[in-house]
Amino acid sequence: MNDTSSRSHAVFTLTLKQIQHDIATDSTIERLARMRLVDLAGSERANRTEATGQRLREGGNINQSLTTLGRVIAALADPKRQRAPRMTGLQNQAKRRADVVPYRDSVLTWLLKDSLGGNSKTAMVACISPTDYDETLSTLRYADQAKKIRTKAHVNQDAVSAAERDAKIMEMQETIKSLQHSVNNAAVRKRDEADRARDELEDYQRQVTKMQRAMEESRAVSDVKIRALTMEVEELRPQNSALQMEIEALRRHLALAVGELKNPIKLPPELAGDEDEENSEMYEGSDSGVDDVYSVPGDDSGGGHFEHEAWQQDVDQLLQEIGLFKRKVADDKTRFPHPVQAIVEAVGGD
Repeated sequence: MNDTSSRSHAVFTLTLKQIQHDIATDSTIERLARMRLVDLAGSERANRTEATGQRLREGGNINQSLTTLGRVIAALADPKRQRAPRMTGLQNQAKRRADVVPYRDSVLTWLLKDSLGGNSKTAMVACISPTDYDETLSTLRYADQAKKIRTKAHVNQDAVSAAERDAKIMEMQETIKSLQHSVNNAAVRKRDEADRARDELEDYQRQVTKMQRAMEESRAVSDVKIRALTMEVEELRPQNSALQMEIEALRRHLALAVGELKNPIKLPPELAGDEDEENSEMYEGSDSGVDDVYSVPGDDSGGGHFEHEAWQQDVDQLLQEIGLFKRKVADDKTRFPHPVQAIVEAVGGD
């Protein structure tokens, strides 16, 4: 048709708004109108135009938008849609899904939604030429379907009285005040929360500092106690060794004494007789009467009895001393069982 036309659609929209105020009735009338001038690019065939590159992509986009426009016009011009009976329930929902007009499939149809099937008066001018048969036939089909679309136009008029306007103004003012009050309350609440959080953080920091100071003091005291206990353990270790040696010596001495008491040495009778003769010869002629000091084994004389009691007293006293010494050693072991264990128990007790 037009060899020099651009390969794009052109849409020019003009919006008119009229506001009329009636002083007598103190009412406002607002009218709104929108005028669209649309220049549609014609469809073309790629094999005929032999277009390549950017021009080929532009032609494909134009053909796609024109195809979508044809589907929208066909859906709006369907006579069943215009005189369809009123239905309810599932039938109405199924019918509605089947009769959806694909306005959103293209930007062009989305812009022309009000002009094609809304509150509008639409006029279509078709450019035809006998030399281009196919393009002319396609254009006439568009025009024929567009003629079948029926629209109901009414004036976009909004009349607002003074009372309604004042009521809306008061409502808006109340809304603004409420929003301002909410914003102020939110700001105050956030500020209070921030102050509370800051106070809690400072309190936590003070507690942490106090606990750290207490831990450092406790660690210092524990170190001093550990050093003191270590020195005391080192000082008591030689005493412990000496006491151990003394205990072993006393134990051996006690074992010998107990063994001698339990198993006394008995001399044979002949040796005992010879010893008595020698003793009698040794002490013969003495005026002190010392021959009563010694007695034969088994004799129940007073001297042997006293000697046995003296030995028994010595052994009992020795056993008591050993028992006291054992208790002292046990107390020392309980108090200082081991250097490392003593240090650990001292630290754990603190």
